[in-house]
Amino acid sequence: MIRLKSTRGSGETPDGKRFEYSILELTGIGQSTREYQLELQVDGQTGMFSDIVEKGKPIDFAGEKWIF
Repeated sequence: MIRLKSTRGSGETPDGKRFEYSILELTGIGQSTREYQLELQVDGQTGMFSDIVEKGKPIDFAGEKWIF
């Protein structure tokens, strides 16, 4: 599992693929304070992960589990 530790960063997966990400806290009417917009790009992937996610809940993308 790869832990994302800040609002923006980059790194390398265990199998050597570079990744970049950004996390934006969503605020507004009807938004949970635990909901965030996560954008994640991994080298070798044809697409980017971009979705609303809950803090502390792992997601699957590019053959890895990600959490922040």
